[in-house]
Amino acid sequence: FVCVICFFFILALVFLPRNESIWLAVSLVFFLMLSWGKNFETLNYFLFDHFPFYNKFRTVSMNLGIVNLVLVFGAALGIQKIIDSPKNEDTTKKLNYSFLGIGGLVLLFWLMSSSFFSFTKEADELAQFTSMFRNETVASEFYSHLISDRNDLFSSDAIRSLIFISLAFAALLLYTKNILNTTVVVLSLLFLVSVDVISIDKKYLTKDNFKREVKHKKTKPSKVDLDILASNKEGRRVFVAGNGMNESQTAYFHQSMGGYHPAKLRRYQDIADHHFGAPGLQPTINVLRMLNAGFVKQGSDNFVNIPNPLGHAWFVEKINIQPNPDSVMNKLYSFDSEKTAIINKQDYKIGKTKYDLTSNAQINQTMFTPNKIVYKSNNSNDGYAVFSEVHYKKGWNAYIDDKPVNYERVNYILRGLNIHSGEHEVIFKFEPQAYIIGSKLNYVFTLLTLIYSFGAIGFVFYKRTQQKEDKTDQ
Repeated sequence: FVCVICFFFILALVFLPRNESIWLAVSLVFFLMLSWGKNFETLNYFLFDHFPFYNKFRTVSMNLGIVNLVLVFGAALGIQKIIDSPKNEDTTKKLNYSFLGIGGLVLLFWLMSSSFFSFTKEADELAQFTSMFRNETVASEFYSHLISDRNDLFSSDAIRSLIFISLAFAALLLYTKNILNTTVVVLSLLFLVSVDVISIDKKYLTKDNFKREVKHKKTKPSKVDLDILASNKEGRRVFVAGNGMNESQTAYFHQSMGGYHPAKLRRYQDIADHHFGAPGLQPTINVLRMLNAGFVKQGSDNFVNIPNPLGHAWFVEKINIQPNPDSVMNKLYSFDSEKTAIINKQDYKIGKTKYDLTSNAQINQTMFTPNKIVYKSNNSNDGYAVFSEVHYKKGWNAYIDDKPVNYERVNYILRGLNIHSGEHEVIFKFEPQAYIIGSKLNYVFTLLTLIYSFGAIGFVFYKRTQQKEDKTDQ
């Protein structure tokens, strides 16, 4: 938070009516306390346990964004109020008190910073540095210099803040004394705020952050990666033995079955935990086949071929209906994934469980993008196809010959679709309604904002023109 904005906020608390300044101060303090997290357990753990959706925040420091908004809003009110106030002794007195309050506090921090703050962390930093340097004397000296540097940084920021606050105070004081007019004081304050903000931001964003650099690829394929790439002409997925669900390098070169992400699809994680992903677990071959896994990486030098992976999609002969998801999961240990699809009875709406599968029945993937997958189907009989893609109804829609159709969850995690005889084009599109509607609303409100902005500017110029014409007529 820049110091000039904080000073303007104090002006708002002093110049606004009591009822308005109270809600501003309470809002600021409340959201500031929320950002303290475990440092104010009484409030924050209560809200975390009882307030709806509050536990969904990734970090409590996100509340500082609201604190910043309150500060800026209050600062704008403060400046508006002091400009609208009469230029009398009472206004000057309130301005002086505001400056003495925040200026005196900053000056006190500068002069006695080491008395107010220890500049140490809760963790035992000295023990950490001793472990790092393996020498207690060197660690102690380094730690001492580190604390001194923190103190110096705080003191330099304090004196810098005092200078900016003093300059803002001087501009407003000259305004109340009729030395500066409204235009000059507004431009002066805007310049001070801009310099204050830019100088702070440049500590975090330097010129290097805005350079377009071509980063050299540091990840190089291992011998086993090169061997798999040479053998994998059909785009089979690659499974990493051992800790594949927490390993991400494989995805750099192959379509990996694993990889780390803090937010996981629960059903896919269930499959991994039961059938292939847990350390020391013997993989279920038919599950690997239905996931189109063609290779198992074993270290950086060796891999094993998985026999007969089923490809991107295939037709099955029968559907095995199970009473609940747990039964579907357990059935995966012993079923033939090439001929059978397992489905929860609550998901299956067609009623047919057996299909006449001829040798010429085929379905091939012709296009793959992150939000659109296209298949060509050719079957002389009606058939049921299983697609080696994760079932996700919240956005993925299915179409046969451009007509929307329903699809089911099969084999606990995959997609299943009834396809009539003949040649057809099957398309899966990712079309989340929340995103689509949100994008349209964004365009609408952006357009309305532009219309309002240009309309407001035009109205101001129109009013000024009218006032000039009225003065001319007089």
